[in-house]
Amino acid sequence: MQLLTTISQLDVVPLQVMVNAVIAQITLNDENRFGVDWSRIASNAATDPISTASITDFVPNLGGLMFSKGFVDGSARVEATLDAIAVNNDVRLLARPSLTVSNNQEGEILIGAEVPVEAGQSIGTGGVSTTNIQYRSTGIELYITPQINEDGVVNLIIRQVLSSVDNSSAGVNNNPVFNNQEISTTVVVRNGDNIVLGGLIQTDIESLNTGIPVINRVPHRAASGNHQSECRGRCTIF
Repeated sequence: MQLLTTISQLDVVPLQVMVNAVIAQITLNDENRFGVDWSRIASNAATDPISTASITDFVPNLGGLMFSKGFVDGSARVEATLDAIAVNNDVRLLARPSLTVSNNQEGEILIGAEVPVEAGQSIGTGGVSTTNIQYRSTGIELYITPQINEDGVVNLIIRQVLSSVDNSSAGVNNNPVFNNQEISTTVVVRNGDNIVLGGLIQTDIESLNTGIPVINRVPHRAASGNHQSECRGRCTIF
């Protein structure tokens, strides 16, 4: 009898949470070159037409922002926030993944590319040298570990990483140089609450070479018909 009781206690379906993530890119201009004014965004989102209640919580927490508007549908809060940001910013939706994670287990979302990096060389049979290649992930990484309480309150451990290749400089042996930014936070949320992680600003530099067709490929004349410029773009990911 005691054995059956022990088995019934162990044979329990683990608790799970579903996380709906929205990853968006905001292009920064001269007006918002220092980033997005989240306090103004929260104020605008709280007064939009689809809201059923005023804002109830907007608390900075170790790099993360949590706010709740009292919607019946949690996705409406996200849409309202995007609309509020888009009023004064150029917003581009990058991805909208959903992830189900078991209690005390880590879930991962990766959006980006694998960049080859030279990891060294090895000498094989006959003295033949072989270059070893490893691949490094770049882009947006989101790691989530939920800790679910019995009353439904969830303690979320969140880590967001933004990495990219620095095209303005070359590394050792012409390997790429990587830029990394990271936000780590722990927040306590209830079902339907939203968390915003923002402030990771990325600068992209692109070299442009324009000129007259055909002439720009002719030696000695190419310089007179070419125009080289550098285009810089700044954006923030949230």
